[in-house]
Amino acid sequence: MKYTYILLLLVALSSSMAVVAQNTHSSDMKSKKQPPRDHNSNPVTTSTYSTTTTTTTSDDNTGKKSDSATNANRDISNGEQKLESLLNRYHAVVYGIATILGAIFAFVGYKLFPATMFIAGASAGGIAAYILTDNTLSDNYTNKIACLIGVSCVCALVGGVLACKLRKLGVFLAGASGGVVGAIALNSTFLIKINGPAVVPQLYFYIAVVVLGSIAGVAALKLERLIIILATSAAGSFCATSGTKYFLELSGILPVPSLPTDGSPISSLLWAYLGFFMVIFLAGSMTQFCTTGKKKKKTSPVDERRTSLLSLDGQPSAPTEKYHTINLV
Repeated sequence: MKYTYILLLLVALSSSMAVVAQNTHSSDMKSKKQPPRDHNSNPVTTSTYSTTTTTTTSDDNTGKKSDSATNANRDISNGEQKLESLLNRYHAVVYGIATILGAIFAFVGYKLFPATMFIAGASAGGIAAYILTDNTLSDNYTNKIACLIGVSCVCALVGGVLACKLRKLGVFLAGASGGVVGAIALNSTFLIKINGPAVVPQLYFYIAVVVLGSIAGVAALKLERLIIILATSAAGSFCATSGTKYFLELSGILPVPSLPTDGSPISSLLWAYLGFFMVIFLAGSMTQFCTTGKKKKKTSPVDERRTSLLSLDGQPSAPTEKYHTINLV
């Protein structure tokens, strides 16, 4: 997209330079038809006028070209800044939504399970599409930013709808979100120190996401309530913590901490963020375990009728009447 702005700016620049050249040429023609006069109202000689006009025109053209080039560079810089601002705004919107939803679903993720499945599917589809599009398209592609935003939004919507329609897929993705949080923690503490291949520098992180996410997703299919509560609490607290950290650093209130690589002690800010994460995770997990119960299997009317009939086995359907027993010898 930024190169589209550059192309448009170059076209506008060439057009303006053509107009300037045309106006300069027209003014020169008029000046040649009516030579200027000196302070005594005497006409200036042709040679003097020609030399003066040529020098003035050359200086004007040089100055105008220099001003036009400066303006073009300024416009190009402004266009790139607008694009960066647009992408940063998109990131801010995503972080803002993730922070709010994370804080909510850390406490009610299992209770609002259909919405949880939609969010899990939308997150998986949107993030995967964003990463694939970013790595597939070259930075020289004209509309890369527009493609990043459009493709990620469409895939997020499709992923959310599919997760709601296909319940097992939704359960798997909701559980896998907890595994992804574990992969992020593993990458921040250990995998980040391992250099990946030059083609895919974060290859080991992607492998950890796939492995841990798959394990957590399969476990959610077997132990739905337990895994979903833990996964939604972990993912929700992670989103709330990351979003809070992002906005605090963006506003300049707090500096950006970095993980030490030379054995130096960990920054106190990182410990504070970790503590904030653990508080939300534990509070969310306990709240969900206390406010949600195990789902009871629903029995159909036929099963209820069968159960009631079986309970009457061995019992007479009517009072036993008196009768005489006759012994035959």
